Amino acid sequence: MTAVTWRGRPWPIGGGGYFRLFPYVVTRAAIAKVNREGRAVISYFHPYEFSAAPLVPRLSSPARYITGARYVLFHNVNRGANRRRFARMLAEFRFGPISDLINDGH
Repeated sequence: MTAVTWRGRPWPIGGGGYFRLFPYVVTRAAIAKVNREGRAVISYFHPYEFSAAPLVPRLSSPARYITGARYVLFHNVNRGANRRRFARMLAEFRFGPISDLINDGH
């Protein structure tokens, strides 16, 4: 996963929960910074992040530290805006398949 260094620490960007939790302006600035450094951003998303239906806690979560109310909060924050933010990201940046990076030797 792509990370950007800010204040001496790596911060993950470009997908999953981080895309939902960080304001889009932060994601946009981070992607632009990574691109200026000559690096590609690898983005990923879980299918549920584009669903309008809220997630409910499971009895046994793969991430055992996220259970109950924490699970619901973490997995539902900003999901309503995810499609709009994703479309904006696709419009503002150029993306391609990861195989292009592998074939180019990156």
